[in-house]
Amino acid sequence: MAPSTKPVPSGQKRRAKMQKRLHTLQQKENADNKELITQLQEALKKKDEELASLTAEQMETLDVEMGDDDSGEPESPSVSDEDTAENKKGKKKATEDGKKKNKRSKEVIFDSIESQDASEDEEDGIFVKESEREPDSDSDSDHGFDDDSDYGSDADSGVFIDSDRDKALYTPPGTMPGKDVKSVGWSGGRSTRYINMYGKKSGARYRLEGLAFPLEYEDSRPENEQVSNPNNRYGDELSASGKPKYTRRHIRGIFGVAWKAAGPRVSRHDLECINPEFVDNWRDVPTYVLIAWDINGEIQKTWETRACLRKRWGKKDADIAIYEAAVEAEDRYVQVKTGRRPAKSRSPSVGLAQGHVRKQREKSLGTNRLSPSRSARMTRTSRSPQRGTKALEELRQEFLSNYLELLGVEDFTDLDTSERRDCVNAWKEEKALQFPA
Repeated sequence: MAPSTKPVPSGQKRRAKMQKRLHTLQQKENADNKELITQLQEALKKKDEELASLTAEQMETLDVEMGDDDSGEPESPSVSDEDTAENKKGKKKATEDGKKKNKRSKEVIFDSIESQDASEDEEDGIFVKESEREPDSDSDSDHGFDDDSDYGSDADSGVFIDSDRDKALYTPPGTMPGKDVKSVGWSGGRSTRYINMYGKKSGARYRLEGLAFPLEYEDSRPENEQVSNPNNRYGDELSASGKPKYTRRHIRGIFGVAWKAAGPRVSRHDLECINPEFVDNWRDVPTYVLIAWDINGEIQKTWETRACLRKRWGKKDADIAIYEAAVEAEDRYVQVKTGRRPAKSRSPSVGLAQGHVRKQREKSLGTNRLSPSRSARMTRTSRSPQRGTKALEELRQEFLSNYLELLGVEDFTDLDTSERRDCVNAWKEEKALQFPA
């Protein structure tokens, strides 16, 4: 006797399972699974269309026997006894081909919407794997190095991004390579510090920092640039009598001030660290001053300590001069950055804090306007205009010779327009000091 329950077609079984999942999701509907519900509804619609298009014979090929599929359902009485072995073989082959075709269609339809996991309650299976997702257009890959910035992607952020466009989770302060920065000196001791020059020489700012630029400078530090070595400083040389060999009259100018920055970024606010009005203990503020010396008629520049200038000018005057020189250097740096001053790779024609330099040099040379010798010379000059003119011309020649030597050129015509203008202005200041009205 034939079984009372017919086998359930596999297509209907899958549809029933999908319907059950859809019903479960609709009961706990929220914003997160709306998309999932929509996908299941579309899949059910496609399944209904597929089942409706199948013929009775195709439906039979999709049948999957239940637990009693070996119960031996008798053949339909419509089947003729005249079926030969060959006809049975052909029918069996057609059935197998139909099963294979149906299997392929099921894989195409259901692989993208059903999990391969056996659990019915799992809902992750309908989503695309994370590795197969399209890259996010707003990802961090758009934030690489900016060629116009000084510190990678953002001059203020200082976030390191490697060649693979991967952004670092943390970037140590001061480790980003600058665009116009290089080390020009270093200090040894308990911790190595580097004098880093920002910008061109004509308008540079200097800072004392823990890292060198480029990093290769750390591997081969020049011995002649070790500012902590007294042998590299004229300010520490002594004469046979034990006194300083080079005094304040040998100082021809200040061309840079280097000190430790207030924070991880170099800024104008660092000036507060060397402002005499705010500093009580200078031991906490290591400072180096780039001084131009007159050594046997030749101008030589070396990095000297704050104590070197204090010993020759006095503590108060030296500290004020160093601070004002640093302020002037910051102004020049800004002028170069904003295009108001030409950026050149050689030193500026006029040093920093020139008023302090001239004042101290006059004291050393005995040319103070209140001194008896100066008063007598001025009296003689006023009595003899011709002699005064000659003295002025000699002073002009001496000034021009020293000025050109400081720049490293031989003739006034070797200077460009801006340098000539600076020279003339410097001469006017010198003349006003030597020959006051």
